[in-house]
Amino acid sequence: MREVSIIKKIGFGVEGEVLLVQYRGQKACMKVGKKLDRQMEQAEVMAKLDGAGGTPKVYAVCVDTPVIVMEYCEGTTLAEVYATASPADRDRIESDVRCKVGELHRAGYSHGDIHDENVLVCGGPGEYEARIIDFGCAKLLSSEGKEEDLKDVDDMFSECEVLWVE
Repeated sequence: MREVSIIKKIGFGVEGEVLLVQYRGQKACMKVGKKLDRQMEQAEVMAKLDGAGGTPKVYAVCVDTPVIVMEYCEGTTLAEVYATASPADRDRIESDVRCKVGELHRAGYSHGDIHDENVLVCGGPGEYEARIIDFGCAKLLSSEGKEEDLKDVDDMFSECEVLWVE
């Protein structure tokens, strides 16, 4: 990806690492995974959610390397914010997280791994907003509200080298 310049590493986990990058003149996140199929499933879910539940928007996907370039959500983990937030702000944040999870479910998906490191909180006291990240465990909900395996979903990236979703 020639249009990406790395600024710094901002996270890592079992599935790979997350970098803060410059992409097309703006800050973005680049998730570099270890397994192409898992990264493609995650990119597909995020692209279909298209911002629902505070999901980062997908800008680009590489199909020959497990890379997703997505919207940069500037915020702090829920764990860090909770350490200093007032009880009233904690209530507002919890309410917003519940609303965002509801948006995901109404859009047909279950996140599958909601915890205080997969929720970023943006803004400040009285104006907090939750953003849900890391869709590596997401599942498609069936019409009955049960989780289904994502490999049954159409693979929207199967015929592209790079997909721009802007």
